Amino acid sequence: MTDLVTFGETMLRLSAPPGERLETAPRLDARIGGAESNVAVAAAQLGHDAAWLSKLPDDPFGRRVVRTLRAHGVRPGVAWTEDARLGTYYLEPGGAPRGTTVHYDRAGAAIRSVTPADLPVAAVEDARAFHVSGIT
Repeated sequence: MTDLVTFGETMLRLSAPPGERLETAPRLDARIGGAESNVAVAAAQLGHDAAWLSKLPDDPFGRRVVRTLRAHGVRPGVAWTEDARLGTYYLEPGGAPRGTTVHYDRAGAAIRSVTPADLPVAAVEDARAFHVSGIT
């Protein structure tokens, strides 16, 4: 039995270096991020059996999400598609007096077309707990 199953969108996060603005940064740091996958990673790091369900593009970005989650001990349950992209968000860390700014680009993201038939829903039925956030 899985301790925790989460369901949601994980995106590619592109961040400007601290103190830099997105419009002038010479490079961006690439990571993945998403509320439900972050919860699954935290649970796995605490020693729980955690799984994450979602829909991803069958491309290098989707595979990066899966590889990263597996590296943190999370079992991904993914519906793959070739007809969509991975959502992205752009992070501009701020310091006083300017706060942090986030710009989301979810148009055409794979998660927007997911259906229950796409996912291994039996994983949810056999889980001790299920987590999904309001954004999903």
